[in-house]
Amino acid sequence: MVRIPWDDLAKNPRASESLVTLLMLRLRGRAQAVDGSGGDGGRDLFEYAEDGRLVIYEAKSFTGRMNSGRRTQVVRSLTSAARHQPDHWDLLVPIDATPASSNGSNPCARSSRSSGTGWGAAGWIRSSPPIRI
Repeated sequence: MVRIPWDDLAKNPRASESLVTLLMLRLRGRAQAVDGSGGDGGRDLFEYAEDGRLVIYEAKSFTGRMNSGRRTQVVRSLTSAARHQPDHWDLLVPIDATPASSNGSNPCARSSRSSGTGWGAAGWIRSSPPIRI
């Protein structure tokens, strides 16, 4: 399996976020990318699920751990995305969640009025089957 050099990609956030966007477009047939020129409103991609629910995805190039500056960016993105009234919002980052991020200290969970929020992608990407392009 080929490892993605996330730390190197994080040096160019646009490239990292573009890679995640392309991956999601490939995996999520209903997903649509948002042209972020002038701001993306907290959504790099969105989709309407089969049942009509709006799901918004926000990609960030963060590696390592979430810190207060990153949490501030996430909350700002989630606040912007909330204006679209999503049923679910996911933060796409190449970071596995820690116990602290899943026990109530998750800034996404505290700041969201949508029915669900989630984050973390490193383990999921490593365990996903290969994508044929």
